Amino acid sequence: MDLRLVAYFVAVVDHGGVTKAAKALYIAQPSLSQAIRSLERQLGTQLFDRSGRGLTLTADGRAFAGPARQILADVESARRRVHAVRDLVTGRLELAVLSTLSADPLPELTSELHRRHPGILVTVRDPGSASGVVSQVRQGHAELGLTDFPVKSDMVRTRELWEQEIALVLPPDLAATLPDPVPLEAIAEIPLVLESAEAGGGAAIDDALGQAVGFVAVECAHRQAIWELVTHGAGATFLPRRIAETELRDVVVRSMSPPVRRTVRLVFRPGPLSPAATAFLDVAAELSRRRP
Repeated sequence: MDLRLVAYFVAVVDHGGVTKAAKALYIAQPSLSQAIRSLERQLGTQLFDRSGRGLTLTADGRAFAGPARQILADVESARRRVHAVRDLVTGRLELAVLSTLSADPLPELTSELHRRHPGILVTVRDPGSASGVVSQVRQGHAELGLTDFPVKSDMVRTRELWEQEIALVLPPDLAATLPDPVPLEAIAEIPLVLESAEAGGGAAIDDALGQAVGFVAVECAHRQAIWELVTHGAGATFLPRRIAETELRDVVVRSMSPPVRRTVRLVFRPGPLSPAATAFLDVAAELSRRRP
């Protein structure tokens, strides 16, 4: 069956006649009438009653109207799926990622995405702060955002992935006299190496730990330098436990009491997402189910 003829039939039904349907379809009225007759010959039945002044559906025409609409809907759905597959082969995804999440979980998420869809180009933006993540997504500079802060905006949606334990990471000599876990009140006397507020990290530490932070020995804008400063004994810092245990050497990783946890969230605008963004959300959901 010629799908074009099915579309013509639905147009005639929707517009109440050949004349209006022909105008809407930008084709000549005789051509449309001939197309409907061709469809009737293919189906072996009369779809319209032409005995009166206008066209009215016959019983067979009424029976065919529903399936005809479903045929067109199925074809359009299949077309969208084909386009989605094509876009996943050569797609592009813009991410706004808070710096605290650039080492975990960003590499895990993007590597799994590339394993499934190696043709997608992922561009990672540094928004500078948690509010910057929301702003870049809301303004369309990034399609997805990754943050560990609660989002207070009606203009974006969030999806919670998992919790990260924030651990205290210390040089061995600083850890020697501290209990495990470390009470929050004991942190006030510990020299700390923190990400500077200008780099987007200071506010995150202050919000999470409240008044526990007292002695800041070093503020640094470079995350990797913070890790090196801690391993060389300049002070302690706060990191997700998973990063501390896998990325740093010759340090002591301690939980805090009460424990400090942050929820990793994806941020996106309401409405349809690109195939690449949808694929990223699928990857995140699967990794979330795998995590303990």
